[in-house]
Amino acid sequence: MIFIKRTISIAKGKGSINHNSREFQAENVDKSRTQFNTCFINENIKEVYHKLFDDALQKYNDKQKRNDRKITDYYEKIRTSKQEKLFYEIIVQVGDFSDMSASSDNGKLAEEILKKYMVDFQNRNSNLYVFSANLHMDEATPHLHIDFVPYSSGNKRGLETKNTLKGALEKLGFTGGTRSDTELNQWQNSEKEHLAKIMLEYGIEWEKKGNQREHLSVLDYKKEVRTQEVAELEKVATAKQIEVDELENKLSEQKSDFKEVKQKKVKLKKLDEVKAKYSLIGNKVTLDKEEFEDIQSLAQKYIVKEQKDKKLETEIRALNSELTALKQENEEQRQELFQYKSVKNKLNMGKILAENEELKKFQEKVMTFLEIFNLKEQFNKFINRNEVQRDEKTYL
Repeated sequence: MIFIKRTISIAKGKGSINHNSREFQAENVDKSRTQFNTCFINENIKEVYHKLFDDALQKYNDKQKRNDRKITDYYEKIRTSKQEKLFYEIIVQVGDFSDMSASSDNGKLAEEILKKYMVDFQNRNSNLYVFSANLHMDEATPHLHIDFVPYSSGNKRGLETKNTLKGALEKLGFTGGTRSDTELNQWQNSEKEHLAKIMLEYGIEWEKKGNQREHLSVLDYKKEVRTQEVAELEKVATAKQIEVDELENKLSEQKSDFKEVKQKKVKLKKLDEVKAKYSLIGNKVTLDKEEFEDIQSLAQKYIVKEQKDKKLETEIRALNSELTALKQENEEQRQELFQYKSVKNKLNMGKILAENEELKKFQEKVMTFLEIFNLKEQFNKFINRNEVQRDEKTYL
């Protein structure tokens, strides 16, 4: 199987549920393609909080002797908290607009991959409760919005079951995070590896660009980069050696061909020296075997040349015929264009004449109006005065 390469992106999202469910549509959404979107799940987040935390909340409140320490609404407590978040979102994407456009065949391939990735997401991440998941096919590139509430159980402080991303990831096996290699980074890289396995089933290899290994320390990362650079240089050196070997083989072949041609030239020169020997019986001519083979070879080449010449003549005649047809078609189009321009000019002239006729009628109405009110003489004086002024300006 021939593999193509595509990038993988699993990034944090803003968590706009209305946008994900298309209750609100941004400018970059192609509404004609919204019908191709897939909604995997869409639960009310408040109801999810009741489902996950109500039992633990009741136990916690029952233990409190002071009312001011009791939590009335856990959802509101987290919503107004400066430390915790109500939920988290990741956006999962294969490739980008240039190679996995949503409207292309590759976009449909990305859609299948992301659907398969989503099928076992919840089972694989049991401590991340997914309450909203949508696959968008109405934007530039197919992508998944997965919104989840992280939680852990068996806690000794606070609620026995509570909202905690760090605790949820620890339950999933991602522990001991550092500033450059957090539990979240570890989990995201693990999800990318899982997505990459699914992509391989569809003949797509994960193309890693830029700093895809953020979990490495700086020294380890630089060491890995140097190792990759050496490996690339070794590949280049091997490729160059292959090119050199190929050139040497071609040179050897050309030398061999040149030697063969040189030998043939010698034989052709000898043809001038061929002398026919008449047979003692009849008027037959005899030749040496080598000379006969040379003449036979030349005759075969001549026949091949004749056949090629005939083929070229046929192709030339066909091209000439096609050229003549094109010239005729061009002349017909030229005549059609000329007629079109002629008709257009006539139409324009007709329009001008019609406008002149309208102006004449208007002028007659004006003159009639002037006569009725005895203004014709004053109007003529006004016209004559303007003509004199115009003539003076022209003279100057």
